[in-house]
Amino acid sequence: MGWVKICFFVILGVWFLWQGSKTLSLMPQNDFKIAFWANVYSSLLITVMVAIFINYFTPLFKHPELIIVVKQNSFYSNKIKITQKPDGNYEASFRLAIKNIGSKTFRANGGYWHVYFPSAEKIETLNGAGGFIAQGENNHLRDLINLPVYPKSFLDFGPEYKLLIKKDALRKTSIRYFFETDYGYFPNSVRLDQKTGAVLFSDMGSIEFEQPD
Repeated sequence: MGWVKICFFVILGVWFLWQGSKTLSLMPQNDFKIAFWANVYSSLLITVMVAIFINYFTPLFKHPELIIVVKQNSFYSNKIKITQKPDGNYEASFRLAIKNIGSKTFRANGGYWHVYFPSAEKIETLNGAGGFIAQGENNHLRDLINLPVYPKSFLDFGPEYKLLIKKDALRKTSIRYFFETDYGYFPNSVRLDQKTGAVLFSDMGSIEFEQPD
């Protein structure tokens, strides 16, 4: 969407410049240079003013953009803090939350979240249900986003999780996710295989674990 916006405003600026150049072609040669630069600056100024108006006062380029973050001790973060147990392994307790980093409200029932926990690690739910489990994929949770998510705000979902991680698996362990919505897929890198319906882990969003000191 960012490239679409840039291309639109570039084309708009070129159009204003072209409109002004049609008038320049009728001017005497001596006045052409002064008028040319005046036309360039005025076209640039008009383009910027129109761009600001369209970007901030119309819904033309406004869209939601969703990511998943974690909530620990009432704080949101892009990484999961872990603690080391006496046996050398690690554990982490956390909740998941959707954050809308876009500029438009994501409406209720507008799509599904998908979360993939590390399949080799032990995970427990401390309270509540964790969402629908995809058939044949015990580490894959998914559910409908049944509440709106406003721009720059958070929506907690699911239970509190407790994840146990073996010490030799920490560096290669992460939680993967993506969204399947009326607004498209998030992250934008997600590509759904049209034959299998699968999404590559490398295309999904990732929540990493913060290395303990």
